[in-house]
Amino acid sequence: MAEQALPKKKMWLTSTRALVMLLMMGVAASAIQQIAFRLDTLLTGGTGYYVGHVTIVATSFAAAIFFGPMSFILPVMTAAIGAFTSASPGAWYWIPDSVWIGILTGWFAFRFNVRDDLVKRTFLLGLFYAILIVPIDYVGLYMILLKLPIGAALVASLPYIALTFVGVPLAIGLVRAIEAAKLGI
Repeated sequence: MAEQALPKKKMWLTSTRALVMLLMMGVAASAIQQIAFRLDTLLTGGTGYYVGHVTIVATSFAAAIFFGPMSFILPVMTAAIGAFTSASPGAWYWIPDSVWIGILTGWFAFRFNVRDDLVKRTFLLGLFYAILIVPIDYVGLYMILLKLPIGAALVASLPYIALTFVGVPLAIGLVRAIEAAKLGI
């Protein structure tokens, strides 16, 4: 039996079903991030976000693959809940930061139809994220929160480039698990 192609989808999913599913995914990601934020604060005193980076990459990539640019809701939710619960010193920074990151990541996932060739294209999504988004995101974070000069902030952002690729197989696994659940996303 031949595989059926996925139906053509819109870039901005605004149906009630899509929004509710995205919010449910955001709540689950927020629970994961609460643990990750606290682990990072325990391990680094709030100056490093290694566990949180891997978990937000995995959940944000999965949301981007399913929901395109609307996936910005997931990282904004996790950052807002993290900020309101004082889970991490960097959480307030990530609320506005997550909007542009989520839209750009979702745009890439939609434009390059990552679901069609999940493994290769999720790796490409990770490459896009590591090369473009991570340096801007973490240089800004370290310059604003820790008052580091730009050179030091660039060096401090290097581990996150590598950690992005730890989140890629987790995102692939999460997407496959959601697809196996046949939720109709």
